[in-house]
Amino acid sequence: MSGIGWSLKFIDSQAITSGATAYSQPLRIGHSDKLSLHLAWTIASAAAVTTTVWSSNKNSPTTADDTDWVQETAITVAGPTSATGKSMTHISNVNSRFLRLKFVSTSGTVGDVDGYAQLKG
Repeated sequence: MSGIGWSLKFIDSQAITSGATAYSQPLRIGHSDKLSLHLAWTIASAAAVTTTVWSSNKNSPTTADDTDWVQETAITVAGPTSATGKSMTHISNVNSRFLRLKFVSTSGTVGDVDGYAQLKG
C-alpha cells in the first residue's frame, strides 16, 4: 500500500531526573497505516523509568500534563532502562489525531533520550 509519509525527530536530548515526569513532543499523526518509533537513551545513574503511550483527538491538546490525553494501554514502548540502550516500536492502524510518550522516573537519572518517528499512510 502506498501513501504519504514523513519522518522527524520528536524527542531531542530529553534528560529525565529522579522523581520527574517528562513528555515527548506531540506527533500529529491523524489516521495512518503504520508508525514506527525509534528511541535511544543514555543513563547517567541507574534509572527506573516507566514509558507509556498517550493519544488525543483534541484540536490543540495541552502539553503541560495529561488533561487532554488518554493512555493507550494496548501499545507498549520499550524506553529507558537501567542501561544505555535503544528500541524500535512498530504500530499499525493509528487512529488518533496526536500521539506522545510519557516518561516517569522513580529513581536514577536518564542522561538523555532521543526519539525519531516515521509515519506512512
